[in-house]
Amino acid sequence: MTIQDLANNPFSTASSPMIGFMEAALSTSRALSLQIYRFLIEGIREEDQERGAQFVERFLNGPQQAWARTDVAIRSLPDMWSVTRCEDRFLPFLKWIVGWTSELDYITDDLDATTLRRLIAASVPFWRIRGSEEALQDILRLTTAQRVRIWDWFDLRYVVDEIGIGEEAQGHDPWMINLPGAPDNEQRTMNVRIVDDGTLNHRLVRNLAKLTRPSGEIIVINYLGFLDLFDTDDDSSQWSSIDFPIPVPLEPPIVANGLMTIPDAVSSYRYIRANPSGAFSWRNYVVSARVRGPYVAMECYFTEYGESYVVLLAPLLGAMAIYSFVGGSPTVVADNFSPPFPLQADVFYMLRVALSPEAGQTRVTVWLDGNLVMTGLDGAHTQGTVAFTNSFGGLGFDVAEVEMFFSPLEEEIVTGA
Repeated sequence: MTIQDLANNPFSTASSPMIGFMEAALSTSRALSLQIYRFLIEGIREEDQERGAQFVERFLNGPQQAWARTDVAIRSLPDMWSVTRCEDRFLPFLKWIVGWTSELDYITDDLDATTLRRLIAASVPFWRIRGSEEALQDILRLTTAQRVRIWDWFDLRYVVDEIGIGEEAQGHDPWMINLPGAPDNEQRTMNVRIVDDGTLNHRLVRNLAKLTRPSGEIIVINYLGFLDLFDTDDDSSQWSSIDFPIPVPLEPPIVANGLMTIPDAVSSYRYIRANPSGAFSWRNYVVSARVRGPYVAMECYFTEYGESYVVLLAPLLGAMAIYSFVGGSPTVVADNFSPPFPLQADVFYMLRVALSPEAGQTRVTVWLDGNLVMTGLDGAHTQGTVAFTNSFGGLGFDVAEVEMFFSPLEEEIVTGA
């Protein structure tokens, strides 16, 4: 039994001490091939074989088998301390040793054997950093195998010191940071945003949040439909890439340093779409992403080339627009040639789009860095996934922190009660 990640690779290295572990080297000792019968002197064995009908040898078969079972059990004792080699039936005893005692069975009872092994392996560093944002994020990733992000008040605070006023925005947001949705950003409140693909155990998430919650902290849990922070280089597993006009699969998009890069168009345009199971049936959702480039095109309700709503952010034109594409032909749903601030091609913006049914049609509403900039009503599309394309201007752009949730956003609050 090996402990594996989402890609079925064994955990061996990690950026966090919570995720992954190095297994101790296997013992090189081998079971002894001893037989009780061979301890008898040769004369007795010869007599037993020639005239005793092997009575003594058969008589010792029972003790021999008992000894073999005992020898195997003795040699397996070190395995009881191994997270990967311990038998499933002994895991409850192993978890007690690392702090998951019977008082916490309400958490560990929700885990299968493989996940419990992962929890046990990470328990020592978990208890050491319990209460921190990193501990909560790691324990949720480890036990649910879902993507998760956490916001706290310090991600949103103004920084005031002797020389100026600024803001913490992960180093690439020039305006007031804005979260998708409406989380509670008060002091002593933490916002956990985790993907629920229909299999997520909400009770497990609540219990782990409560266990890890710092004293006096309130945790607001939001359940998302999609999340990609591009925090693992070359991980484009949630995206598919095609070219047009010849719609053939391409090499994966470039993912590095927290960004997915859509390259310049050369001989054809590229479309990169979110590809989780059931994505083409997504409807009534809010999608957000940090984007940077001279022309950025986010497609919503995308089902195939030429069938979607396209939200265009065009810093080179100083304008924004919403298009409805049907059969490859665009119709302007709304436009804005006076955004709330000057647009720059080398600056990241938080682009957020909400799609909702209204009077038998679809309402498309667009925010830029928290400012409502456009809204329009159109009846051409009712469902579909999220995509990005360089078909406007043929110029590449960067995408970061893509998040989608269904409206209304599902929320739970964890307190000390």
